[in-house]
Amino acid sequence: MVAKAMVVTDHVTDRTTARSRVDQKGFDTVNAPEQIVWNVRYFAGARAAAGVAEEPVSLPRGTSVRAALEILATRRGERLAKVLPACSFLLDGVAVKDRDLPVREPVELDVLPPFAGG
Repeated sequence: MVAKAMVVTDHVTDRTTARSRVDQKGFDTVNAPEQIVWNVRYFAGARAAAGVAEEPVSLPRGTSVRAALEILATRRGERLAKVLPACSFLLDGVAVKDRDLPVREPVELDVLPPFAGG
């Protein structure tokens, strides 16, 4: 009898916790992947297209650079979406060679449009 009461108590506790983790838009944050923050910095023409110099972006752990760029293009609009295909990218100062590589730790992503000059 005592074991049954403990199970009921645990179940109620779990439901209460789960309910408190549903965000304002109704998304289940209990089963959502852990979020990490990417600090995105835009340079030159990318800055003009994005409308900001930098922004923090919270994304699920394991998001690829390619997926992050799609999210940024959707968030910032058509101007940035047109600039991104011509850009190069740095993750924590290292050139991105594989845009499908999953990012598992907080990073700084630099968005670098082609530069003119010599």
